[in-house]
Amino acid sequence: LSVLSTVAACLFLVPEQNRAKLHKVLQVIGDIFTFRHLLLGMILRTLYIFMTIFTITAGFLLLFGVRIQHFYIGTFWGGLMTMVLGPIVLRILFEALSLRIMMLDELKQMNRRASAGGNSKMPARPARPRPAVCDDCGTRYDPREDSCPNCGSTYRR
Repeated sequence: LSVLSTVAACLFLVPEQNRAKLHKVLQVIGDIFTFRHLLLGMILRTLYIFMTIFTITAGFLLLFGVRIQHFYIGTFWGGLMTMVLGPIVLRILFEALSLRIMMLDELKQMNRRASAGGNSKMPARPARPRPAVCDDCGTRYDPREDSCPNCGSTYRR
């Protein structure tokens, strides 16, 4: 069953020429299969919220001390440090991961624009002329000038 589903997805959902004929829901599923839209960003945001709430809750429990079976776990300062530093460390880690995902997404958009022949945001730099050398004195010069800046001889074109 999974082999038949895979073959059907590859034949109907993945090819670009079939995309316009598909229902909106099937287009979204096709986008997921072709990695047009990355789900990792949404998963990371959800995981960040969960981990932050978990860290603050664990810090709160450590703050007042928790008795699990016959063991007393937690100190006031350990709980306070967990509540303060835990979300900060999580934020730094998840921002670093999100930055990587945003870079990948931007790279995909740039590749898509380049393959479509669209205009990029950065204008192309004009080509700089290659420097030439004066026949009389050997000084490098800009070929757009009329005479050598060192010896004053006129250039032969």
